[in-house]
Amino acid sequence: MIRPILISATIWLTATVHAADSSEKFGPPISMYGIGAKETCGSFVRSLNTPNYIRYFDYAAGFITAQNMRSDSGGDVLGGADLNDAMLMVEKYCRDNPMTGFINGLNHLVINSRTQ
Repeated sequence: MIRPILISATIWLTATVHAADSSEKFGPPISMYGIGAKETCGSFVRSLNTPNYIRYFDYAAGFITAQNMRSDSGGDVLGGADLNDAMLMVEKYCRDNPMTGFINGLNHLVINSRTQ
């Protein structure tokens, strides 16, 4: 379980917190790997209460860890919130936007956590 988190963190250290999805252009496209690159918010919502959910949770943990490692993050993009609780914000976003990429739900979480 540590290995996927470290791999995700390494990948995101070099990338900005911007989605490559065409519906949310924040900057140049970035190379993405894992479920963030291909899964939709709808697939995340369907994974809730199934064994498959851990794939999304682990990816989110790696994504958040990588964001925390960015020099401009302050070290805690969730502001002390528990990741389980933060995933509820991702779930709400994904229920409202099922056709967007799962990565957009994570970006929404990070961006909105910084403004609160």
